[in-house]
Amino acid sequence: MIGDKEVSSIYLGDKRVTKVYKGTELIYSYEPPTLKLTIDSGSDGKFILPIRNGTTNNLSIDWGDGTSQTYTATPTNYDGVSHTYTNANKQYVISISGRSVFDGTINSGNGGMLGFGFLSGSTGYNVAANKEKLLKVEGRLNSLLKKEDLTPIDLSTIDKSYLYSFTFYRCTKLTSIPNNLFEGISGPAASLMFYCTFQECTSLKDIPANLFGGISGNAAFNMFDSTFAGC
Repeated sequence: MIGDKEVSSIYLGDKRVTKVYKGTELIYSYEPPTLKLTIDSGSDGKFILPIRNGTTNNLSIDWGDGTSQTYTATPTNYDGVSHTYTNANKQYVISISGRSVFDGTINSGNGGMLGFGFLSGSTGYNVAANKEKLLKVEGRLNSLLKKEDLTPIDLSTIDKSYLYSFTFYRCTKLTSIPNNLFEGISGPAASLMFYCTFQECTSLKDIPANLFGGISGNAAFNMFDSTFAGC
């Protein structure tokens, strides 16, 4: 808000303005959309970020230990993005911003358009010991759905099939998710959209109000198939 006007973004040329002051008073600020993960580094002091095979990425990753990196590769073999911490068995908050999009054929094996998320396999980032290190999620998954120029994709028009399938599958120590986790999604639902999203997240006790808000129209085929199965 600047004066009596609601302002979502300000640019000077092609540069985004992040702060506006009136004298010494901050009257506008912008923080890049960020997905945050609280993890436990475990006995091996390592965490593998679940960035799916075949995805196109332009990610800024702050590992929460004073180190950061830019990731622009396309992972294979469920490698994801791996990081080793100095301290084992310690909690860290990982901050992720930028773009992670799957542009290939959407099916149950590779998930939907969102490039972030675990799958049902048992290698790489999908091993149980890695999944159980995830404790808490904050922010919007859809903040990673961007075009190559890092402007947001219109989420009302994309193919939403399998969009959040398996995202947190068998993250057995995940205790908290935000009510804005899927914020920004709009338009009609799609088949298997939330397939197995939180399956066997056995430590997840509460479902935030309006978690699935924004979707309109009729329910789609099996859109909530096994979403919370085994919880």
